[in-house]
Amino acid sequence: MPFLLEYKVFGLVQGVSFRDFTQRKARELSLRGWVKNDRAGHVEGTAVGQKQAIETFKSHLAQGPRLAKVDEVRVGREEEVSPEEAQKILGSRFGGFEVR
Repeated sequence: MPFLLEYKVFGLVQGVSFRDFTQRKARELSLRGWVKNDRAGHVEGTAVGQKQAIETFKSHLAQGPRLAKVDEVRVGREEEVSPEEAQKILGSRFGGFEVR
């Protein structure tokens, strides 16, 4: 069963290639989903994949790229989901990992 992670990253995470870093790490781990900047200066996203890959991905989010300073990674949903629910959550991004 796929595992879902909804996250928001706080700190110096915009203007430091955080979204590109996130996409690269997600693709390396075969995760699907998306990442985007929000208006408050944070980065948020959703990832779906194997549980161990999600755990590794969370470690990457906490570290960030070289120029970032991550203060906190706040997790929303983190749970196993059916393939149908994963497809519903991801919509058109079901097959890859997108920077918005």
